[in-house]
Amino acid sequence: MRHHYSVYRKIYSYQKWESVEELICLSGRLDLLHLCNLRQLLFIKRMSIGNPNNLVVHKTLKLYSQRGEFRAVLNKYDSAKTLVIG
Repeated sequence: MRHHYSVYRKIYSYQKWESVEELICLSGRLDLLHLCNLRQLLFIKRMSIGNPNNLVVHKTLKLYSQRGEFRAVLNKYDSAKTLVIG
């Protein structure tokens, strides 16, 4: 059982044994994990584009982009070619 599905269970009063995957799919929504990953990537992209002359933001984003956690998200969605920092 995926832990992030508990949010959907609580909102829609689903029991533990009921699957929320069909609800997510039929509603045309991304699951919570994908939503969090998408928001993270969009934030990084906006910060890198919106602050080209801010040295602190630029260096912070460059350091963060080299972390394994960030690389894993990029690789998961094959986004390494579309989001380049630094």
